[in-house]
Amino acid sequence: MASLHAGLSTGCLRIYTPALYDDGTPWKKEREQDRCQLLLKILSHYKKALERLTGSDVVRRFLPSGVCVGLLDPVSNTIVNALLAATADKASAPVAVDLGDTERHSLDGLVTFLTCFFPYLADWEAVRYLLLAEADPLVAARIVVEDRGTKCFRPDSAATNGALKLALRCATVAAKHPQLADAWLSLCSSLDKAVPLLSAVQPN
Repeated sequence: MASLHAGLSTGCLRIYTPALYDDGTPWKKEREQDRCQLLLKILSHYKKALERLTGSDVVRRFLPSGVCVGLLDPVSNTIVNALLAATADKASAPVAVDLGDTERHSLDGLVTFLTCFFPYLADWEAVRYLLLAEADPLVAARIVVEDRGTKCFRPDSAATNGALKLALRCATVAAKHPQLADAWLSLCSSLDKAVPLLSAVQPN
């Protein structure tokens, strides 16, 4: 796998050979920098979600429940999860939009999605793939498939669909919103709309 690094001054990624432990793991400081960069990217998605929800106060107050985990792009995932939370508990009292914990929960959920779907990935590797993918879980999965030369996924494969369901369930648990998994699977009655996004990548 190519070594990836988030440039702190520009927020961009560049390829280089970092200082590694003997087992290939980057130094702790570098791993922490990568996580900070991913948190900043997730925050930018939340800000975009807030902009899209201007005038929708009922949904905006549930935004802390809008983790980035899901089968769409990060901003859409955030909005859908906030809508699901609002629908599930319309009588809830308004809450302040404090995104600090939500960002961290989203990061934990996204990393868990990748490491569950690809068990051979270390957490730090998942973080770097997510950085390349702008915190989009399905795009990150496609990058893993291409980068690791994984055999392309078959849309009609029961094993692939099962792995995707499990990864989604584990991700929502890690993000502290386990109820979202059933909601997403109900919304996406046919996962063949998501799996072809992975199948489209042909390993070199």
